[in-house]
Amino acid sequence: VAGLSTAQEVSLQAAQISALSTGVIAALSTAQFSTLTSSQFVALTGAQFGALTSSEFKSLSPTQLGALTPDQVRGMNSGQFGLLSSGQIQTLSTSAIANLSSAAIAGMTTAQEAALGTSQFMALSTAAIAGFNQTQVMAISTSQIRSLSAGGLQLAWTANATIGGDSSTWIDYNAVGRDGSVMVAGTTATSSLNNQNNPYYTGNY
Repeated sequence: VAGLSTAQEVSLQAAQISALSTGVIAALSTAQFSTLTSSQFVALTGAQFGALTSSEFKSLSPTQLGALTPDQVRGMNSGQFGLLSSGQIQTLSTSAIANLSSAAIAGMTTAQEAALGTSQFMALSTAAIAGFNQTQVMAISTSQIRSLSAGGLQLAWTANATIGGDSSTWIDYNAVGRDGSVMVAGTTATSSLNNQNNPYYTGNY
């Protein structure tokens, strides 16, 4: 592939792209990588995507990031995810966010977390939320915490408590109702955060 001209490279079929070894993919120059057509790009497998170098990964365009397949997102590792700028994070579709693994999420910085829109945060899988570290849990914003389902909030609560965090420092007063339910998108979803386990409950809601 390294010896192919641009014209020859763009003539490769999707099946041929998918058949390339991870070593060959990692050896592509950023110039070669940037010439991949949209059909060639979506043909990259999860394993190939996980083999992208930092230079290749940082060169991803908004169009390419918006076209990520579920398999490619699942193949993303923590080191790669940590390279994404806030602007690139915001171009990720909710379907891409939904397929992020806990391994990829482990590389998420607080700046990246803050860049996630409400719909993106809502799209995070329970496995991804359960993989949040204490710093990430503490950085969840008020709007993001309100977007979580009851199960998602309980997972974040449990993850924080498990690693020695103080949940009372980040659960927002307005996110938890009088009966311990969690307000989600204007509705009330029952959670296991009952009054006894809710350090914010004061009886004054």
